[in-house]
Amino acid sequence: MGVESFNNGLRKAVEKYVFTAKTERWLPFVRLYMRRYNNQLHASTGMTPLEAAQLSPAGLKQLKAKLVARGKSKIKQTRLPQLAV
Repeated sequence: MGVESFNNGLRKAVEKYVFTAKTERWLPFVRLYMRRYNNQLHASTGMTPLEAAQLSPAGLKQLKAKLVARGKSKIKQTRLPQLAV
């Protein structure tokens, strides 16, 4: 998932939460959303972002090769960033 796609999904989820819950307190929801996202299995990698963040350098290299081979990667860095919960 690209950064813009993620941001768009988060924005829509916060808007829906604020509207449905009739509240302006959206920060606790973002924490829950991030926890859910970081623990959700991603089809492109076959693992969660938290699992990907714990890969060894060799594991990251294998994951990158797998994604590039499937044509689903624009990864240029050697380490995937970990999203904070």
